[in-house]
Amino acid sequence: GGLFGFLTPSPPVATASSTAAAASKPPAKAAVSMNPKFTAQVSLLLKKDAAKISQLQTATDNYRSGNSDASGFLSSLEKLFGGDLALLEAVVPPLIAELPEKNLASQLQTAFDRFQVANKKKTAAAVKSTPAVAAAAGAVIKAPEKVPILKKSLVEAQLKALAGGSSSATEVSSVLVRELGKTKLRDIAADLQAQLPKDKADALAAAFKAASV
Repeated sequence: GGLFGFLTPSPPVATASSTAAAASKPPAKAAVSMNPKFTAQVSLLLKKDAAKISQLQTATDNYRSGNSDASGFLSSLEKLFGGDLALLEAVVPPLIAELPEKNLASQLQTAFDRFQVANKKKTAAAVKSTPAVAAAAGAVIKAPEKVPILKKSLVEAQLKALAGGSSSATEVSSVLVRELGKTKLRDIAADLQAQLPKDKADALAAAFKAASV
């Protein structure tokens, strides 16, 4: 009953004592699975890295089962994503929306709001003496209106990853081609490139050209 359901433990071997014990207990309530579209999106953001997906599943299961609090869960996610705020911002808000346990969703939202405030203060302090970095940190990346609504957070995360240097133009181009298709991508390529620094925009344009977009 985890987040992705990729890991299915082997069933325990039944014994006379375990069978009797099970018979005396009420059946456990099955965990509510999360939206398959969301889990597929997160898998893509993690570049389908099985180890990281497993870590995310474990962290999410621990939070949903009460074995960790919202702050601890966020700390686990921050470590998993290597402190990449763009990826956290792409994953956490939809995760909050998809959590079946609304009390846990509310607690996670509160913890994430605090995390963002603290991170903005930290970033502002770090870039005060570096105008170019400060300008980049203040840039807002938004998916073009023509991007399907279910793909907007993915597109924004990919552009932020490219702008921040955690993904290459080739990697981003490959994901966008696969998720949006070449026809749609040709229609919005200029809008995507316009939101990036010139060197990143040029690199993405070259990657698009290499992919025959």
